[in-house]
Amino acid sequence: MVIEQTSSGTGGSRFSGARSRLGWALLSGILTLVVACQASPGQSGPRSSPSRSVADSASAPAPASSSPPLGAAGRTAVPHGLPDSVFAHLKPFTGPAVAKYGQATLRAAYQEMVDFAFASGWNSNLIARPSAYLSRADATFTLSYLTPAFGKEFLLQLGQAVQGDKAAGRRLEEAMFFGVTAPNGLKSVQSGNVVTNRKFTPGSVGLDTAHGQRLSVAFAASGDIQMSDSTGRHMVLPSSRVLKYFLVANPGTDRITRPFLIDSWSIRMTVKPPIPVA
Repeated sequence: MVIEQTSSGTGGSRFSGARSRLGWALLSGILTLVVACQASPGQSGPRSSPSRSVADSASAPAPASSSPPLGAAGRTAVPHGLPDSVFAHLKPFTGPAVAKYGQATLRAAYQEMVDFAFASGWNSNLIARPSAYLSRADATFTLSYLTPAFGKEFLLQLGQAVQGDKAAGRRLEEAMFFGVTAPNGLKSVQSGNVVTNRKFTPGSVGLDTAHGQRLSVAFAASGDIQMSDSTGRHMVLPSSRVLKYFLVANPGTDRITRPFLIDSWSIRMTVKPPIPVA
């Protein structure tokens, strides 16, 4: 992704940002981000500390068991995932999805989608990698969360981006950053704290009946990408996404730890001009 001024989402198939009618203001807690996460040191997904505490969590939480029909909470472990304590002060969800799934399952789904958004969207190992050097292996983590049909669409999008299709590349960037550069020779750093100041908003849940009976989970997330040039000049690139994931029950044997799969998403990505670091 070559940054010129301000970049924002474009539409296209089930990867479309245009389908989203969400904005920061519509996600309960306008710009009141519930967590400021610590930097991610060259790995996908954040290490974090609650905004109300100076303590840093040194490890990802262990997975818990769950099954949607039973209404239990479950969550797959994500490298450098957010600790459960970060979500402790969130308000209960409301609406028809609560009657269908229960608070525990909805909270687990929301937490897992927040973890996924950072681990897949701000993957520190891919941010500096040009699209021509992306491979299926780079999509392994993301694909593990997708339904087979949506996974095929994602791989098609990835393949087109690798072949130089700019429109496909822009659509892919809605969901994951790669090849990030900016004017005057700025490139994302390739080691150390690649992404800092990770934040996300409280989420909202709903039932999508237009395409069967899918659970929707929506929130916004942001992070600063660390940039530098050949002279050692250091800047940060503020980036954010407004995300809505459409989930279906996982029919696979791993449904105990991952009760839902992503069947579609609607993402609107925004990147602001680089900011000098004092």
